[in-house]
Amino acid sequence: MFCLVLGPLDARIGDVALALGGPAPRRLLAALLMAEGKPVGDDELIDLVWGADGPANQPAALRVVVSRLRGAMGADEGRLLERTVAGYRFRLDVAQTDAGRFTELVAAGGRLLGDGQHDRSVAAYSEALRLWRGEPWAELAESPAVTAARARLHELHAVAVEELQAARLAAGNTAEAVASLTGAVTEAPYRERRWELLVLGLYRSGRQGQALAELRRIRTLLADDLGVDPGPGLRELERQLLDHDQALLPVAATRSVPLSSTAVPVLQRRPSRPLSLCIGRESELALLSSLLEQRRLVTLVGPGGVGKTRLAVEHRAALPAASANPITPPPLLPNTSARPPARLSMSTRVSAACSSTDIVAAPPLLREFPRRS
Repeated sequence: MFCLVLGPLDARIGDVALALGGPAPRRLLAALLMAEGKPVGDDELIDLVWGADGPANQPAALRVVVSRLRGAMGADEGRLLERTVAGYRFRLDVAQTDAGRFTELVAAGGRLLGDGQHDRSVAAYSEALRLWRGEPWAELAESPAVTAARARLHELHAVAVEELQAARLAAGNTAEAVASLTGAVTEAPYRERRWELLVLGLYRSGRQGQALAELRRIRTLLADDLGVDPGPGLRELERQLLDHDQALLPVAATRSVPLSSTAVPVLQRRPSRPLSLCIGRESELALLSSLLEQRRLVTLVGPGGVGKTRLAVEHRAALPAASANPITPPPLLPNTSARPPARLSMSTRVSAACSSTDIVAAPPLLREFPRRS
């Protein structure tokens, strides 16, 4: 037997849905399932089943509803509804309800994410969220016990929504995470974890300006609505963004070695081409291909947003897999100033790494380092 309480109540034996009858048996089963196998006293059950509008002889009416529910479940499953000295209880393992399964999957997703098994974490969180069909124990009216039980599941649901996107970001599925988080921050604007993940996803997507704009938006929202400042997580994230902290990048993209090392780690994953079309760069792509056939290093330069990264991605994505050279991150320069190494420009790092500062003039976006003799 499997019972569904994350939404309208449903009880199944195999693939067969049970006809539970009218509202009273359904409320009785929902109340017993909410207790997770613990006995529920008669007075509490009467309150949950009828509220203030109960029948005249409530204990007798409760016994009638219990009998009807047992009959609807059949002889075998009917024995799960037991009478104890403390009240009635439904002896069903919590794993045989969608609420119990949901809780297990959320916990499993967190463990897998912590162990670095990002794809499996995404699968666990996704399966958990698919179980959520609506308000838990929808048949029951508000009461202290019902409100507490619902609040616990709503919090787990919110955590699952957030950590699913954290797992997607960790797995490299940045676009889907950003799309989901854009709606998630609207649904629960005061949950700062969602804003942290959205800002991180935007930054990893190359949208630094929009990431900073979202940080300003949540800061203003919290100040205007609640009169508080962002929490430590958002403040630290803002500092990292302004410092271009490499810790914000995916783990594979931040690996580097000292200048003296001869073994440079190689990232074999090919960059994915964006879904939008690249229009009007045919001449630059042709020039870039030509220069790379003649020179060992070509650097794209220009103001922010002019399209340097997109040009490089388009060029490499068009190459056959066998001919595309692996991406090798340039070594970092030692910190010789008061500024952090992450503030040094890429052209400065590449120049030092190649021991060359002589840049040959080239058309816009393209400059090349001469081949060393």
